[in-house]
Amino acid sequence: MIDLRSDTVTLPTPAMREAMYRAEVGDDVYHEDPTINRLQEMAAECLGKEASLFVPRPWAMLLLSWLMQDAEKQSLSGTSLTSIITR
Repeated sequence: MIDLRSDTVTLPTPAMREAMYRAEVGDDVYHEDPTINRLQEMAAECLGKEASLFVPRPWAMLLLSWLMQDAEKQSLSGTSLTSIITR
């Protein structure tokens, strides 16, 4: 059984370590990481969208969606930022 809950409970195989060693890297904040750039392009294409954004943590995705809803002056059915962060 493969446990994918967290990177703290799984260990990379030798093949995974080799892939990490050989991976092209760059700063994703400045859009210089070719792997992240390709991933975002593929996701946007699959979803039929102009662009996509890779978010590595579920809580960050929830926060971004909450902030976007707030920016559009829409309600989140009474959900507060505190309840999102503390879940």
